[in-house]
Amino acid sequence: MGKKSKRIRNKQPKEYKTKADRLVEYNDIKTQFLGNGFKSEDEGIKEIFSIVETFYETGKSWSGKVKIPNTKYKANILLTNNKNKQNMIKLEYDT
Repeated sequence: MGKKSKRIRNKQPKEYKTKADRLVEYNDIKTQFLGNGFKSEDEGIKEIFSIVETFYETGKSWSGKVKIPNTKYKANILLTNNKNKQNMIKLEYDT
């Protein structure tokens, strides 16, 4: 096995999500939370919605965990501005 030669590649620039794309994802996230029985007045849900709303407005990526009080769940959030990746919010059981 020989050494692989380094070839010159032309990297394509990253594609970022437009504000319209972020609006669609914002509405999807909101309807999924409300459809699963969470109320928009709850503390943790308000925090999640504000994080997603700032992502919609600015387009700045964010990741982290948010505890949802009065439930046994915490939300693991990954918001990315890369067009090839999908935003993700997972509800994890909090022990």
